[in-house]
Amino acid sequence: MNYLSNMYNERYRFSIISGICACSSSLFGKLSGKIPLDSSYYLVLIKAVFILLMFVSGAAVWTYYVKALQRSTTTIVPTLISTATNYILSAICGCLIFGEQLTILWFCGMVLVTSGLMLVTKSTMTDSEHLMDKNAENKPSKKNS
Repeated sequence: MNYLSNMYNERYRFSIISGICACSSSLFGKLSGKIPLDSSYYLVLIKAVFILLMFVSGAAVWTYYVKALQRSTTTIVPTLISTATNYILSAICGCLIFGEQLTILWFCGMVLVTSGLMLVTKSTMTDSEHLMDKNAENKPSKKNS
């Protein structure tokens, strides 16, 4: 039982890390776009480092997302957690680093997408729990003598 609870905790941890990496990939991409190519040698080098970090972060997104999927009975839970983490951190980074304004329309969109994913997650989790219970009933029980 301890193995299963550890596996599910890893599912959440890897999903959150995937969302953080997705946000950082977007952040590095936007930072690299702020530096013009006709800048000094050092600024172009910094732009290249940001682009490299964007690709590394993008690879990390998929690495951790796949790890979360491997530890999950459904694909929806890692998707919801990773997406929500990415949305929230992207909003925070946008406000703090780039001075972006978050409009009511952005918040409504985030709430609708996250709510939709939560509804699908709840439905899918109920179905998978039902299937797991049904499979447990069909397995022969072992009695210790």
